[in-house]
Amino acid sequence: MCRRGLNDKSYTNNNQVKFLDHTKYEDLFKRAQQHTHDVESQRKTKEDPEMLARAGELFQSHILSMFTSMMAGLLSLMFVPSIVNVLSTTRKSETPIKAFNRYLSTLNHVLEWYKSPMERLESLKKVRHLHTKANAVALNNQGVGMTQFDMLVTQWAFVGPIFIIPERVGIRAIGAKDLEALAHFWYLIGFYLGVKDEFNLCVGSVEEIQQFSRAILTQVIKPSLESPDTLKRNMADSLLIGINLLNPLVFPKAFLCFIFKMYEADIFEQYQKRPKEFLGTFTLDSLMYRFMCWVFDVLFHIRMTNGIMRWIVNALMRLDIYLANYLKLRTIRVYKKAHKID
Repeated sequence: MCRRGLNDKSYTNNNQVKFLDHTKYEDLFKRAQQHTHDVESQRKTKEDPEMLARAGELFQSHILSMFTSMMAGLLSLMFVPSIVNVLSTTRKSETPIKAFNRYLSTLNHVLEWYKSPMERLESLKKVRHLHTKANAVALNNQGVGMTQFDMLVTQWAFVGPIFIIPERVGIRAIGAKDLEALAHFWYLIGFYLGVKDEFNLCVGSVEEIQQFSRAILTQVIKPSLESPDTLKRNMADSLLIGINLLNPLVFPKAFLCFIFKMYEADIFEQYQKRPKEFLGTFTLDSLMYRFMCWVFDVLFHIRMTNGIMRWIVNALMRLDIYLANYLKLRTIRVYKKAHKID
């Protein structure tokens, strides 16, 4: 894998990154849809321990922002037709409780990936096994399994927004060397999970990755958000409630509006014109939405408060994940009782 060197500058708003020809990406997406998920690959590649360590330090320094970006990305996957069709056949995400279990498991795996090489590889083996099973179920039930396109867009959901809109999740600036390290890390994650180099989001220079990431946002994610059918809405609602079970401060409607704003989705313009229809007036959802915007758009970008605020919210994020795991069974039991589920 070749990477062109960059000056050690910082990237904040990447609107200045110019696209290559849109046709290039459209053709690539079509090819990716024709290539199946590489479930049996036993390929090997070189790892750079220093870059992996640097990526881990970046993640730990911005753990709340990283997980917020990831939550937004994973939720957006619920609107991508091919992905939601595979997820619906596995029947692992269609209810709030299943979504809660799946999302908590995903968080735990990501934490493992940023630990030691042994822990990362052990976790990736488990995830790859789950993907293989899901692919087999999808093939058996609908004749179509996971494709390289599905894997590419999923890889984008985990890290793509950090390359193009980090400021919208509260990261003031990321140094070029940190972005190169993050690219190396997520290249390896995609590689070990069966993403071919041709379709791996994190192949190439930082500028190329940013172009690719923005193409996925504008040509795949944003159009998908505009036309949700019943299945997509139900899957998205289940994930939103599941996230709320994991963190009660994440209000479903507020977080969905925050994502629309974060991605500059066309539907957000409708919210701006008719906010009462989306969140109501002086409701908890409307208040939490405004609070999230204030934290990520304002508070994290004030130099004097950035350091202490980030330390506090990162500690709270780690505590939240610990409590979610520790109180997992109780959370499920309380939810079932409240909704009269056997």
